[in-house]
Amino acid sequence: MLSSLIIWLMDVKKDDKWIEQKPILWLLIDRFQEMAIWLLLMVGLVIAATAIMKRMADPWVVEKLQFILDEYQDRVFKNLNVPKDHNRVTLFKFKKNLFFRRHWLESGVSTWFPFKTRRFCGDYLVPYMRSGHLTLNTKTIFYIDSENSAKSQGVAGLAWSQRGVVILPDLPEITSNTKTKARENYATVTKSSVRFLERYLAEGRIPSRAMAAMPVECNGKLWGVIVLDSLDPLGVTAASVEHYTLTVALIGHLLERA
Repeated sequence: MLSSLIIWLMDVKKDDKWIEQKPILWLLIDRFQEMAIWLLLMVGLVIAATAIMKRMADPWVVEKLQFILDEYQDRVFKNLNVPKDHNRVTLFKFKKNLFFRRHWLESGVSTWFPFKTRRFCGDYLVPYMRSGHLTLNTKTIFYIDSENSAKSQGVAGLAWSQRGVVILPDLPEITSNTKTKARENYATVTKSSVRFLERYLAEGRIPSRAMAAMPVECNGKLWGVIVLDSLDPLGVTAASVEHYTLTVALIGHLLERA
C-alpha cells in the first residue's frame, strides 16, 4: 500500500489538471519526488527484512524441537540390536512450488535426461530436522500431489494424503544382491522406486526394514510429517507410534512459535 502511494506520487506532473491550481501542494510533492526513490528503497529493505525474520525459527523452539526428537528416538527405538544412527526420527515440512528438485523417489516423469530425476515444479515434503547428531544430513524429499493422492510418494506422502498414521513394519532386507522382483515389491510397498533403492545401495546405505509416518498439524492445518525408520524389521510398531501421539501434538504446538 505504501509503496503504491510512493510510486503514484512519483508520477505526478506539474501540469496535471488536478494540481495546476495548487502550487503549495505541488511544491510539497516536488520535494517528495526528490527523495522518493530513497523512500521506496527503504520500504523494500523493510519488506525484505520482515520476510527474513519470518523465515528464521525461534532458537528456543529449535532447541526444544531437537530435544524432543532426540528423546523420541531414544524411547521408541530402545533395546534394539542396531546402531542408534540407524533408528531415526525425521521431521519433514511441506513446501509448495519448489523448482527442479532432485527426486530419486520418482519412477520417472520424462525420458529426457534432466527430468529423469527432477520435476520442473512441484510440492514436496522436505527435511526440517532429524534426531541425533550423526544423521542430520539427508537429501530425501517426498513429492506431494494434492490433486491425486495416489501419486504422492513414500510413507510420508501416504501419511500426508491420508492425514493419518501409516506403519510399514517387517519390510524385506534389500542388498546389492537382491533380485529385481524383490526390489520392485519393496518399492511398491514403500511408494518409492527401484531407482531410489539402487541409488541408496550405491551410496553404501541400507534401506529401512520398518517405517512409520504421522502428520503434524500447526494452527489446525497440516504442517508436515514425522517419519520413523529403522533397520530392525520390528523397530517400528503400532504400539510404539500410539504411545507417542501426544509427543507429535506437542511438536505441532511448538511449531506455532517457530
